Amino acid sequence: MKLLIFEVRSMRKITLRELEKMTGISRSTLSRYEKSGNEDANIKNIEKIAKVFNCKMTDLFESEYK
Repeated sequence: MKLLIFEVRSMRKITLRELEKMTGISRSTLSRYEKSGNEDANIKNIEKIAKVFNCKMTDLFESEYK
């Protein structure tokens, strides 16, 4: 499953710098999550990102089933 952080962040017009400030997760880590998909995503960080976006953690993952 691919993480959709970039897509959600772009849709909400939030910069990496702003997301960094809101989550406490470094820009380099956020950028890595956006580029790699999810290979090294920390579940606690995904939870923080979902909280900022006011969504469920599962909403941040691309569904294999449509």
